[in-house]
Amino acid sequence: MTNITWMFFDLDSSPMWQLIKQIKRILHISKQTNSEELAKWRLPPPPIRGDGEMGRWGDGEMRAEEDLSFLEISSQPVGSDPQEEQRGKGDKGGKGDKEDKEDRGDKEVKDIQQPPEEQDIPHAQETLINSSPSSPASSASPSSPSPQSPSQLLPADVDQLDIEELTEDIIMQELKQSQHESDNKSQFGQLPNHNQGNGSSKKSKTELAADLNQQLKSDRQWLFNLASQMREVDKLQNLCKLIVTKLHEYLQVDRALIYRFQAHNVGTVVAESMNTGYTPSLGEFLQINAFGAEHQQDYKEKPVIVLNDISQTVLTPHQLQLLERFQVQASLSLPIWLGEELWGLLVVQQCSLPRQWQEAEIMLLSHITTELALNLQPLEFSNRRQELAKQEVILGQILEKTQPSSDTYTALANLAQELRQYYRADRVAFYRFYPDWSGEFIAESVAAGWNEVLKQQHEDASLTAKERINYDRCIIKDLGSAPNPDVTDTILKETQGGSYFQGKQLKQVDDIYAAGFSDCYIAALEKYQARAYMVAPIFYGDQLWGLVGVYQNSGPRRWQETESLLLSIVGNRISTILKQLDYLFQLQTQSEQLQKESEQDRLLNKIVERILQSSEGETIFQTTVREVRRFLNADRVAVLQFNPHSNHGEGKFIAEDVQVGYNSALSAQVKDHCFGENMAQLYLQGRHWACSDIYQTELPDCHIEILAKFQVRANLVTPLIKGDQLWGLLCIHQCGDSREWQPSEIAFAKQIARQFSLNFQKLKYTEQLQLQSEQIARSAEGERIAATVLDKLRNTAGTSNFLQSVTRIIRQQLKCDRVAVYRFNPDGSGEYIVESMSQTWVPLVGATLEPDYLQQTQGGRYRHHETLAVDDIHQDVCEGLAEFLEKFEIKAFITVPIFQGEKLWGLLSAHQNSGPRHWNVAEVSMLAQIGRQFLATLQQAEYLEQLTQVAESERLAFRMIQRIRQTSDTGSVFQSVTQEVRQRIKCDRIAVYRFSEDWSGTFVAESVASDWVKLVNSESPKVWEDSYLQEHRGGQYRENESLVVDDIYQAGFSDCYLELLEQFQ
Repeated sequence: MTNITWMFFDLDSSPMWQLIKQIKRILHISKQTNSEELAKWRLPPPPIRGDGEMGRWGDGEMRAEEDLSFLEISSQPVGSDPQEEQRGKGDKGGKGDKEDKEDRGDKEVKDIQQPPEEQDIPHAQETLINSSPSSPASSASPSSPSPQSPSQLLPADVDQLDIEELTEDIIMQELKQSQHESDNKSQFGQLPNHNQGNGSSKKSKTELAADLNQQLKSDRQWLFNLASQMREVDKLQNLCKLIVTKLHEYLQVDRALIYRFQAHNVGTVVAESMNTGYTPSLGEFLQINAFGAEHQQDYKEKPVIVLNDISQTVLTPHQLQLLERFQVQASLSLPIWLGEELWGLLVVQQCSLPRQWQEAEIMLLSHITTELALNLQPLEFSNRRQELAKQEVILGQILEKTQPSSDTYTALANLAQELRQYYRADRVAFYRFYPDWSGEFIAESVAAGWNEVLKQQHEDASLTAKERINYDRCIIKDLGSAPNPDVTDTILKETQGGSYFQGKQLKQVDDIYAAGFSDCYIAALEKYQARAYMVAPIFYGDQLWGLVGVYQNSGPRRWQETESLLLSIVGNRISTILKQLDYLFQLQTQSEQLQKESEQDRLLNKIVERILQSSEGETIFQTTVREVRRFLNADRVAVLQFNPHSNHGEGKFIAEDVQVGYNSALSAQVKDHCFGENMAQLYLQGRHWACSDIYQTELPDCHIEILAKFQVRANLVTPLIKGDQLWGLLCIHQCGDSREWQPSEIAFAKQIARQFSLNFQKLKYTEQLQLQSEQIARSAEGERIAATVLDKLRNTAGTSNFLQSVTRIIRQQLKCDRVAVYRFNPDGSGEYIVESMSQTWVPLVGATLEPDYLQQTQGGRYRHHETLAVDDIHQDVCEGLAEFLEKFEIKAFITVPIFQGEKLWGLLSAHQNSGPRHWNVAEVSMLAQIGRQFLATLQQAEYLEQLTQVAESERLAFRMIQRIRQTSDTGSVFQSVTQEVRQRIKCDRIAVYRFSEDWSGTFVAESVASDWVKLVNSESPKVWEDSYLQEHRGGQYRENESLVVDDIYQAGFSDCYLELLEQFQ
């Protein structure tokens, strides 16, 4: 009968032609490069429409270039024969080149007859054998491959140019050869009314496409009808029977069955439909390898396991034995997923002869597994709920018979007794894990004549916790883990419970000698005399608490599903009981803890109140350590204070309370430089140290020696922090024995240390307040003194008198060695203009000041209104400035700025030359206040001086006027007046010039200092002609205006007038 495959369409006109060419090119190149990659190309199933019609790949509306993304890579099928593929590669010839190129133009597909050994291109359905619908993703499995584009399907070393080099003649040859293989091998998809024979019959391409579409439609309609019937079934057994019966008939296979997992990698055939004459498998308890896979994990990695011919497939002897037992020649199995759980397998088998399973068959089975999973979920839930209800009743009856006990282990032993009687088993035991994942049997009920494991585990080293868990690595390996056989540590300890914890699943073994266990684990089970067993985990919350096991020692035992379900319920119920017991224990513990915390809070509040009321550190330390030691029942509580200059390497105990019989550490000097170098910063960051036994901890020998001097065995240490410095340590010692410090005790010690630290801050804050108060008082005192000084100076007239007075009064008030005033010049340089010294010191006035730092920095800090007080020049200033000050014997100084508005006018300094001196706030404040009002007072003195001068000048003028009025001798009057005025003004010359009628004139009287030229000559008066005065008839003087010139050379006079004035010198 002619095989209808998806490839045969009207190749010259169908829109699928370009797609088929691409596929065959990819297959051809893949086969040339890597034979294993050839089996990795597949097409998805055709789309299913709601009316049961199967969509067509080759419909005219679809173009090959529109979408190639449905091509994707699958895993290598299980059961494929690598040797046969290699032979196929080696036998490949160039048969395709012999085809007549005119075949592409005659609009027909011709059958090519070739001997089997000459066929080198496998047909497409063998090449695309694996499809994605049967993968776990189809049934809500965790993983599913993503479609890939054609470019992603090409091998990495295949260039697009290589593909193009394949001629369409070769492609046509491959397609026709593939059709020939399909005609000989396919047993599925046979259509009625098709000719059978050796390939001589011919059909038009249109008829072939129509036949294919009809077959796909028939498959879809059959699947739709089966799905409808499946939805009407309300029992699991009937549902499975329906599926295998329909598949057996429709696919014309020798056997169809459904296999359900009972444990890991083992299960039972729950439904079967088969031809007569073959060995039935219904109800058989089989391992998963009977269907081609080794583990359940294989079905997560491969969506389908295909065995076309067991004689041509690499199988283990055990697999081959199982398949031959049921006369299987070919097998096809797909997983049935319920969520993430692998529930079972859907299997079809051919027993009469090998069979090439087609892609369409795989897709059909995949759709059935999906529909089956959807129908299984409510049925499984209903069955599970009913069975759970039954087992809950049975467990309730068992618990009613169990003798109660307040002791957990006794209660579990009583429960083990009742469970053993119900199961009619030889042993029921409870095993408990410890925090490090070691453990031991804690309760057991054993029938007469068998060993008691509870006693035996203490006598037999092979049954100790470590040895036993070493054996558990074997069962974990059997259950799917992958332990390293070279590891000697315990597996459950390493994996924190192994698969029991990871899967929370019950383990059951019907016969330890048939379970494939390693010799080490069988040896362990033989110690228990176990032949079959079930083990269920006991969880406490999310933690694996222990195991409950039921053992049959007399021989193998087929554990029933109801028995394993009951044991699972027992494990869960024990978890609840443990929670209740733990809850009661926690209530009792919490009650005790609350009582202790209440006492702790009362003591802490008492200590805090005392600390807040205390202003003496050592007194409060002594009181506190006594109360803390009594509350914690420790042997010693002490306070260690570090030496401030030791970098935390030295210190002494300043407070202690110690139990009678132990050495006192009070006043003992402690030197531990390792602590200062390595640990001080950690304690400063808040670290605490709690050691239960110093000899069981990796402490440095030097540190252990120090602790041993004080008989310390266990210690608790918390830091005492003062500001940002590690001030000391609060040490709590246990000397008589080791001690596990409880979290509440550690928290209490940290709170006490924190209160001490807060007390440090309180004392520091109090000191700061006191200091600030003193500074404010001293500052006020300094300002008061400054006001007194300034009041004295306000009555001083004259700049010179003021400067001498102010420096003298300030020096006397400060009782310092020198007070000096420095004045800046316009260019930024300056000089000391006045100073007052207590004795003969190196003078500053008139001294050369080099380097002139103030000129370079434009007054330095002083131009920012800053004051500088230095107690010791060798400690507080740079080396260069210290050397400069040493030249003038200065050892300490205060310097304040003097401002004239916003301009820095000068500096006021007080010096101590006899030695360093601490300047207090009042002294600095006084000098600063004087500096701020210095110029104002100086200006006032200058103003008073000016007023005095004006008054004297007015009195002098009045006297002169009176004298002139009272005498007629003007010559003598002028001479007398000039003399008095020159002396008053303190100038070099005073002269009287008289104008003539022509506005020339002569000097008629003068008073001139010695060494200057006299302008008046009574014997021969000289007429002085001033062209300007003559021309302007007296100029501005005629208008009663005065002329004042500070510098004749800066007044802009003409050269001739300068020559005239130069004659007057």
